[in-house]
Amino acid sequence: MEGQWFVIQIMSGQEKKVKKNLEESRFAAGMVDIVQEVVVPTENVAEVKRGEQKISEKRLWPGYALVKMILTDDSWMYIKETNGVIDFLGGGKPVPLSASEIGEILQDLQSRKGEVAYKHRLQV
Repeated sequence: MEGQWFVIQIMSGQEKKVKKNLEESRFAAGMVDIVQEVVVPTENVAEVKRGEQKISEKRLWPGYALVKMILTDDSWMYIKETNGVIDFLGGGKPVPLSASEIGEILQDLQSRKGEVAYKHRLQV
């Protein structure tokens, strides 16, 4: 069965930690087929600090992540009880993203993957 995409709200700054926890503990919890993928939307940003150009990874949506899963009572509780997860977006019963919404989001993330955005644009 194909999973659906949901948005989860996470304590800001803990996105990577929550992703790692969800991906690593799903084997022990028996959620391998239920929780299929976790995505933290990021982009590479070039910025100049102390005269040097550095490329860093910035979160596009601080405090949020995407989860592809089959919604059951067990999977719902598994996600909610993970350290750092606040709740599913919208509260109450989780509502999956529509096919068009997730298509746009994933396409946007894919297009940003190879390129570097510039924090400050200078015109001379």
